[in-house]
This record gives sequence, C-alpha cells and structure tokens, in this order.
Amino acid sequence: MAVTRDTLIARYPEFTSTPVDLVNASIADAALMVDPTYYRAKTDSAVTAYAAHLIALNPLGELARLDKKGEKTTYLLVFQRIQRSLGAGFRTI
Repeated sequence: MAVTRDTLIARYPEFTSTPVDLVNASIADAALMVDPTYYRAKTDSAVTAYAAHLIALNPLGELARLDKKGEKTTYLLVFQRIQRSLGAGFRTI
C-alpha cells in the first residue's frame, strides 16, 4: 500500500485543511527518504510520519514544533520511534 493524501489525513486529521499540493509534495519527499528494504512492513508508517514532519516544518505547521528553531516536531518523534523499533545495528548506505 502506498501513502496517499487520504491515508495521511486518516492518520493525522489536523492536516485536513493543508493544501493538497503541499501534502503530496511532502509525501513524495518522505518516500525518497525511507528505504523500503530497511523499513519493510513499517514503510508506510515511516513515510506518513516523515511527511507529516515535513508539513509541520512549513510555516503552516507551527503548532507541531517542539523547539524554537522548528527542527523537531511531534511527527519526527513518531518517525524516530519507528526507526528505533527496527532494532537494526550499524548500517552503511
């Protein structure tokens, strides 16, 4: 299953009013950052969380930021939790 705007909105309804183009671009960017051979069954969850993080970095996502610089969001924490759950050791790409 691929991540779409609808699946992202189902998980994070706070982005319902976010422009469609911004959501779609964030999903496309996130998909480039998530390696399906590494994330396997959690690929869609990782793409969704990372896309939400990218949207929250946009000026429209100010409420989701956890620090004043705006680099850490609630969605990045979800993405990092998914990464840790994979339990893989050192990995070279």
